Amino acid sequence: GRNLYWVDFTEDDEPTPVDYDGHDTLVAGIAVGTGTAGGAGDEELRFTYTYADASYPTWGHVTDPIALPARSITMKSSAWWTGQTSILDQYRWTRGTDGTNTTREVGNFLRSQSPAVLTNTFMGSTNDVFATVLLDYDTRRPVENVTIVTSVTPYPGPGDGLNKFSGVAPGCKWAAVKVFNRDGNSSSANMTRGFDDFVLKCVDKNIKIVNVSVGYTVLGIPAQSTSIRDKVNTMANNGILVVAAAGNGANDDYEMYRTMADPGRAAMAITVGASNDENAVTEYSTYGFIMPRTNVGEDFKPDLIAPGGSYSYTGILSTESGSSDGLGMDKEPDDYASGVGTSFSAPFVSGCAALVIDAMKSKGVAWKFGSSESPRYVKMLLCATASETNTTREGKQFNPTLNRAAAGPEGFPAGKDQHEGYGIINADAAVEAVYQTASDRKS
Repeated sequence: GRNLYWVDFTEDDEPTPVDYDGHDTLVAGIAVGTGTAGGAGDEELRFTYTYADASYPTWGHVTDPIALPARSITMKSSAWWTGQTSILDQYRWTRGTDGTNTTREVGNFLRSQSPAVLTNTFMGSTNDVFATVLLDYDTRRPVENVTIVTSVTPYPGPGDGLNKFSGVAPGCKWAAVKVFNRDGNSSSANMTRGFDDFVLKCVDKNIKIVNVSVGYTVLGIPAQSTSIRDKVNTMANNGILVVAAAGNGANDDYEMYRTMADPGRAAMAITVGASNDENAVTEYSTYGFIMPRTNVGEDFKPDLIAPGGSYSYTGILSTESGSSDGLGMDKEPDDYASGVGTSFSAPFVSGCAALVIDAMKSKGVAWKFGSSESPRYVKMLLCATASETNTTREGKQFNPTLNRAAAGPEGFPAGKDQHEGYGIINADAAVEAVYQTASDRKS
């Protein structure tokens, strides 16, 4: 009931909102989801894992890890797939590790043809993370068209009366342009067409924030596109705050895959890296480039980091699309899904921007379309109130530096570096800053 606008620029020509991949529904849920299906108390959690990518067949599937309290837990995993007899199991391993030396079963496992159902009751632990596994260990043949629905009972609420999977700005309305077709393909022409459409509709539809959780690639390699970058900067100059994902390539073996792509390079965007459960920069979060070229609209990146999930800690649970299961049928209504990446950090910042804009409105600060004044104001508040992590990155390489009062390395401005920008998002401080009056006291 909160969708203001939808258009499909692909050959699919879908008349109403739909997401066959599930990625963008996760993104939207983080920014504006209500969390109604998950509830506020100690209730059942239901989340779905799907995999149907014929381009990358795999014999083993592991759901993103979740955290569970130190109490009796019942975990039920229902799985569907195509192929041979496989093993359905439930694992736990030490929080903060990849599980290489600490993985163990929570209880029984099941060797079965599809479909299969496995239920175990066990004691949870705050020292571990937990996941469901489906694999063909014996023959290592691909297990394809996989859907795994996991339920956890009870799953704790936050204790504050709010829904545990509420988005950052659950009262916000949303609009969307679809630029990827059903097969997951797009182009820079489609992207720029979508950006142009937001500019055309921004005043009429009151579009103040555009979240872009995608990176431009050529043959799978992160790439630059001045046309995409120009369109992002144009949106900002027309009064739209653009939030872009930094990318997920920092721990790749090859430098070309570690490069930041557009639109994250755009100077006017807020470019967002990823933090884990412990507020450290994740191993995968793409680091920024040095010596940006102001004549082509670049800037020192990233600007901020925000929660993006981690395979060593937990993924980010958000809304499941209802149309992206492996065999094309939704197995579980009104459930959740999980993701890991800067795609999911960006909507945290988009949601925080919406909170700041709401505070501006209550303060009587009118939003100005047709110029960059309002987007730059919100970006300034979010960056100025961010907190440097002052901690080692996952993987212990490409670490951020503590330089709040001094210039960063590689020519970065004061308080900023190429790994976490100005630091981790601090929504409370940014909202509070709207209501404060700064003074220059020399005493």
